[in-house]
Amino acid sequence: MKKASFRSFDGTCITYYASGKGQLLMLLNGLGGSTYSWERVMDILGDEYSFTAWDYRGLFESCTPEDTKAVTVRDSARDFLALMDHLSISSVDVLAWSYGAQVALEVYRMAPERLKGIFFLNPVFGRPLERVPGNRLHSLVLKMYAMVMKAATPVARMLIERDVVATFGKMAGVVGPAVDMELFRKVASHFVTQDHFMYARLMAEADRHDGRDVLPHLAVPTMVVLGANDPFVPVQQVRKEASVIPDTHIEIIPDSSHYTAMEYPEAVARMVRRFVQGRVPA
Repeated sequence: MKKASFRSFDGTCITYYASGKGQLLMLLNGLGGSTYSWERVMDILGDEYSFTAWDYRGLFESCTPEDTKAVTVRDSARDFLALMDHLSISSVDVLAWSYGAQVALEVYRMAPERLKGIFFLNPVFGRPLERVPGNRLHSLVLKMYAMVMKAATPVARMLIERDVVATFGKMAGVVGPAVDMELFRKVASHFVTQDHFMYARLMAEADRHDGRDVLPHLAVPTMVVLGANDPFVPVQQVRKEASVIPDTHIEIIPDSSHYTAMEYPEAVARMVRRFVQGRVPA
């Protein structure tokens, strides 16, 4: 992937990536992994489509904003629009994974004309932690997580390389048995290098956001792809939420978790083709 950077709406330096050739699709990542999470899907589709993605502000190679509280979902949506302006893109199809669905819905709320269509993968439409007991403790738990991860990063890297994390993740149902182990190590190793305090801030802001009010008003083509065994966005919950989207299509991938693109990239690529080519003459 080619890498570059630009200054967003408030001057924050945002790093973005580009690969492939052909019609542009923009990737909206989740908070559970970087652009690497899409790597196998991009490999399959790279001769048909080009891809652009970015690191959310404060994460990985994008800079922390001067105002460290400026990491709301709306700020991420404004970064997306600023990136489109920087690249002179008037409108685009997006592939939105997990938290990326919240960003896509906020973009649609702000500037619906900029989105041609939305491909939702394992989407979080509402608050990601609302099913977790103890709402008042979420902020404290996220702060504790950040402190532990900062101290435990060297140990975490060792456990990742020895596949202990992947094995535990499979046992706990966080990732599915079909996960690409090489790619998992890459994504997990990259994940532990980020600023976990900023990650906790983004997650806390994500949990304050609810985009479900936008769903009935989506007037662009959509597809919703779910992992049958996703522990974070349960199928029945998301199907009920997605039922209010006009004329959407829902696909469920068996034996898949929240990391569907890393487990069944061929199936995801096939659905992306169907979604795009169903509206674009061959």
